Amino acid sequence: MTEPEPTVVDPWKTEPEASDPADCADNPYVKTATTEGVTYTVTDSKGNALTADSQGRYNYQYGETVTVTATPNDGYAFPEGTTATRTFTAQKAESCNTNNSGNNGNSGTPETPRGDDTTSNNKPAAKPTKKPHAENSLGLALARLLPCR
Repeated sequence: MTEPEPTVVDPWKTEPEASDPADCADNPYVKTATTEGVTYTVTDSKGNALTADSQGRYNYQYGETVTVTATPNDGYAFPEGTTATRTFTAQKAESCNTNNSGNNGNSGTPETPRGDDTTSNNKPAAKPTKKPHAENSLGLALARLLPCR
């Protein structure tokens, strides 16, 4: 008797929800999706399994990294090439924006980290570099070519 083909399921059809409040008033957390045929585990950087709170949130500390691992249940499989983990890293507590005079004027806009199988996406956004507008560069080039009146 041959075994039936497993049901293929995408463990990341719904990505884990994560929060990293910039003011550090609440702990960062990750919350896994509910996907038929998939068991999710959340571990800290030391490999300890975390337990969800009553809201389904896996809380961890600022500056820490957690990994969400998806495992197919019996009779299920992931599509070929699927990465079974997502990693989340919270900002360090020293980076928190607070509503006191020591915050250097930061507004405290929270970032929502997204999972990544190799790096944390919870990094401060790069400041845009100021580049001259093409019109200005073209205008300067033309001004150099045209005779003065």
